[in-house]
Amino acid sequence: MKRLAAAPLHERVRELLTENLSEMRVQADNRLPSESALALRLGVSRATIRETLLAMEREGLVTKRQGIGTFIHPSALGAKARIETIVDFNQMIRSAGYNKAVLISRTHNEVASTELAAPLSIAKGDGLHVLERTYCADDKPAIYCVIRFPLVLVKDPNAWTAPDNIYSTVKRACGLEVTHRIAWFKARIVDKQVSKALRLPVGEPIFSWDEVMYDLADRPVLHAEIYFNTSIVPLCSMGKIEPNM
Repeated sequence: MKRLAAAPLHERVRELLTENLSEMRVQADNRLPSESALALRLGVSRATIRETLLAMEREGLVTKRQGIGTFIHPSALGAKARIETIVDFNQMIRSAGYNKAVLISRTHNEVASTELAAPLSIAKGDGLHVLERTYCADDKPAIYCVIRFPLVLVKDPNAWTAPDNIYSTVKRACGLEVTHRIAWFKARIVDKQVSKALRLPVGEPIFSWDEVMYDLADRPVLHAEIYFNTSIVPLCSMGKIEPNM
């Protein structure tokens, strides 16, 4: 088995754990070797193994039982595009098996309607900076985002073209740190704008969500409408069930 080089350790440990289960001497009940045995095989410290397993446990990929061991769940590992763990759409597209993810960005300004002003806690008529992003899986449009920022927050309007995740983009363009987000899932009908971006027929149902991201002071930083072509990037959700529920 390939051993690890230096950093980033916990991410590489996770990758090797999930890619090399057949070499890990996993028991019939999917119980992993001990932390010390894993550390020896991967050439890292036991503390790194423990950090990795704790992160995987939070995601429901493993379950730890005191005095028994750590059990890995191959069924959960197969869930590639989990709604609750999505951070970067480019990474999600690559994990779905596509060779490359291509990002197309466009920007413009508009005036906030009553509907758009409400989630951003601004007034109707205030300026909005709009960022449109289309994420392509190879040459297929897979995800379309319409992201609106209060114009007053935008310090560098030229920052949007870099292919970063949205958190890094907000940091660079607005000088703000996004700390949390709230999303509402919606079934919508493809309109002309979404049809053009995702090459889908007008009137077809589509899965989407609206989300608001907040900064450290709990101030709304952006509102996004995100549309998914689930025939290209299928989405799923997995819930961890605690004992005695």
